[in-house]
Amino acid sequence: MGTKWNGILRRKSPKAVRPETHARNLRWREICMARANYLMEKYGYLICEYSGERIECLSLCYSGDNDGWGHHIDKNRDHVYPNNCYLVKYKYHRKITDEHIQVEQEDFQGRKGDTSNDW
Repeated sequence: MGTKWNGILRRKSPKAVRPETHARNLRWREICMARANYLMEKYGYLICEYSGERIECLSLCYSGDNDGWGHHIDKNRDHVYPNNCYLVKYKYHRKITDEHIQVEQEDFQGRKGDTSNDW
């Protein structure tokens, strides 16, 4: 058992993603990028739709709590539609998911009561 190795002592690649999943992920990436472009045009920078904080970079795999992340509003990964995309920092994505918080595009509900970061 243990780690599987190929003939030249390299770790075997993990299982390939199914073609349907790969196509869905590519479409989601396009939707997230379109949403990011919309928010950048509207606010002048990439903004977290939960907290109103600036997002430095949009990421599709975890690389830090402050990276932007595309959240499915209805929590169903198969629903890859522009009106189901909500861009948040990864740390808030975890909060929204773990606490089952209902969100809407550009609701900035994490800012309610906070006037220190007015636009």
